[in-house]
Amino acid sequence: MRLVVVGAGITGLAGARAAALEARSAGLELEVVVLEAAGRPGGKLLTEDVGAGLTVEWGPDAFLGAKPRGRALVEEVGLGDQLVAVAPGGRRAFLLRGGTLHTFPPGLVMGIPTSAGAARRAVRAGLLSRGGGLRAAVEPLLPGRPIGVSDEPAATVVRRRLGDEAATRLVEPLLRGVFGTPGSDVGVRSALPRAVGHRSLARAMRASGTPSDHSPFLALRGGFGTLVNALVAALPEGAVRTGTPAEAVTPVGDGFGVGGLRTDAVLVTAPAPAAAEAIAPVAPRAAEALRGIRYSASAVVVLRYPADSMTRTLDGSGFLVDPDEGLSIAACSWFSSKWPHLTGDRVVLRAVVTDPEGLSADDDALAARVAAEVGRVMGGPGEPDFLRLHRWSRALPIFAPGHRDRMREATAALPERIAVAGAFLGGVGIPDCIESGENGARRLVAALARRGDT
Repeated sequence: MRLVVVGAGITGLAGARAAALEARSAGLELEVVVLEAAGRPGGKLLTEDVGAGLTVEWGPDAFLGAKPRGRALVEEVGLGDQLVAVAPGGRRAFLLRGGTLHTFPPGLVMGIPTSAGAARRAVRAGLLSRGGGLRAAVEPLLPGRPIGVSDEPAATVVRRRLGDEAATRLVEPLLRGVFGTPGSDVGVRSALPRAVGHRSLARAMRASGTPSDHSPFLALRGGFGTLVNALVAALPEGAVRTGTPAEAVTPVGDGFGVGGLRTDAVLVTAPAPAAAEAIAPVAPRAAEALRGIRYSASAVVVLRYPADSMTRTLDGSGFLVDPDEGLSIAACSWFSSKWPHLTGDRVVLRAVVTDPEGLSADDDALAARVAAEVGRVMGGPGEPDFLRLHRWSRALPIFAPGHRDRMREATAALPERIAVAGAFLGGVGIPDCIESGENGARRLVAALARRGDT
């Protein structure tokens, strides 16, 4: 039997490995083939050694340690000793507001004050006025229906519960930073899943908050490219075929045809638009739902400066930008404070642009604009000695209101031996993608095992 995986991002590679392991455990002879249209595996996990001791992550630079499948997979492929947490000096975060960096105080989860004390600390940090802090502090006392009864826009729910000021100044920058789009575009069930069913945002976030005595974010010493390489190496030689577009999945006898191969099952892990076109001949209803998923675009800009060139001390992980600042950058990570093992003795910053107007500029103009904006915030460090950008035309799927219901309906409409997996189903982090790919692969292997028993 054969299973074809479409897409060699982290979802597809994790799914391919899981399929091979599950088949072996079930005593099922299964060939697993991964087809990737691009010239390299890894998808958005893109690590580049640019020389002079600098290794750049153009995609995600960390994953949430509280979600177990990220750490577990790293350990299973033999890279557990390469896991690193954010350096102690890189664990504070800031918000740029009014041209000044304000520290995010303890007690905020996704920007939501989890107690009256957290709201007071936000006032003292200059993030909220006294009135705005009081409005946020009384949120647990306000009546209201359970959150997520209907999948309203997250911004609407947050504004109703916390008031305009806290919603705009605290939560909106976090939502934009995580989802790459305004909170008005994202359904509350996707943006704040831990709050669903609760009447109070503060109480829900307090019940699920991350402990503050350790870093919740993990990375790999050599960059996430080492994880991609390990997953490819875990599969038989030649199983991952790059530069090989899959195109459409078509019925062939009692199986399917895809990418010039005859196969018994297909796991599609390409981005939603490509996945929709792939499954359209065999699952038109599911394809229609995937076609409706929009993506945000972004550009990642890496800037390197000589050591000790910054006026502003890099005493944290970086800063988010209040949308009212009118900058092209949405966030700037102090990469060398977070991950000194990747940067040598230089100061390295990593800015992200999601603003459509900023993204409309050409590469040189956008890089220059980002360098100027970063320079003003950080105290005029001068020209960087390294300045490059990478664009992602489909950076993140947008989980519009009702997204999860639509995805449940879409997956229910798939044939038994066709599965889809990936961030577009509802989880954008590395552990979410790993789990999605593995779950889809296991369902397909179970279906193949049942077919073999008949």
